[in-house]
Amino acid sequence: MKQSHLLSCLFIFCISLTAAQAQHHFQGLKGITAEYGISRKSDFYSLGYQSFLSDRFQFEITGTYRQGSFSDFIRIAPYRAAASYTLHQMILSETIDYTFAKLFNRLYINLGAGLTQAYGRAKASAIYPALDSALVENMDHIPEFDQTAIRPQNKISLGGHASILTELYLGRYLTLLFRYRYTYFLKSDIDKTLQQTSIGIRINL
Repeated sequence: MKQSHLLSCLFIFCISLTAAQAQHHFQGLKGITAEYGISRKSDFYSLGYQSFLSDRFQFEITGTYRQGSFSDFIRIAPYRAAASYTLHQMILSETIDYTFAKLFNRLYINLGAGLTQAYGRAKASAIYPALDSALVENMDHIPEFDQTAIRPQNKISLGGHASILTELYLGRYLTLLFRYRYTYFLKSDIDKTLQQTSIGIRINL
């Protein structure tokens, strides 16, 4: 196991030292990105556009489709309800990345920050209401359970994000991307925070 790991590291090191050098981070260089990401309870599919402002700064705009499921527990007197939801969400992110490390002239590590807008649609797939016995004892009339009261609202959420982006240049026109992104929403009925780990490619134009 250790030997195969060392051989893999040696292979990557040899590739990084080859004579064929790609043009990296030139001002005006542009790229189209495609990424797949995962989080604790959902999958992400992203398409984006990148433009290099200088040899250290780049601008990104990314559109992401998120699908998954989550559970919630809500009290609506005199009921307690557990519900499961399916989730569909569109996320738009604008990011400025700064390159702070470069290895072998092919591997770049970037810190990023920017704005995030999201529109989510959650639909209840299962609802399990139960009466709260302590409240029922003091009530003359028990209302019917209102399922519409536990539906998350479909609305636009605004926030910001920070990210770590690693770029591995496989050649002049193709780059492998690894990304971790943490997003915080100022107000959201679905998630207040969102963590995403993704892998993708960029076609350099």
